[in-house]
Amino acid sequence: MEWIGVSSNDELYKITINNAHAYFRNLYPNENFNKIYKYNLSGNIENIASINTPDNIYQLRASLGARVLKELPTICPKIPEEFKNVLPVNGTNSIVKILIKAPLAVALSISGKDNSIWNSEADTIRRNIQYCQEIKAEWYSKAICYCLSKL
Repeated sequence: MEWIGVSSNDELYKITINNAHAYFRNLYPNENFNKIYKYNLSGNIENIASINTPDNIYQLRASLGARVLKELPTICPKIPEEFKNVLPVNGTNSIVKILIKAPLAVALSISGKDNSIWNSEADTIRRNIQYCQEIKAEWYSKAICYCLSKL
């Protein structure tokens, strides 16, 4: 916490950590976002069971419904080749590929391995990532945790 100047004052440190935790808890009520918050502080995250199973993808697709599936954004983040195997897009999940690629791109950014979603020409990509977060926050946050555990 040196970067915000609270390392020498224990009381200020506790207040800062508690406020940051409260902010993330209120902003993203899912437990997985708390895991991401802790990852940001420590660089560690617990291993998460695979989420890219046919059953999980089926449940994801079913929960969205036909209309939403048809209207999912098609412009996805570009994933560097060496990370595509973390959460691969395949025949089973290609219809929801934005929901596969968006959390992986965010996890790559959080981990500092790829920051291409912050390029000046990536506005549409960032909007599509935000859309993924809004329509399936639980899936999105769990997928980020899974990806962070595999990076």
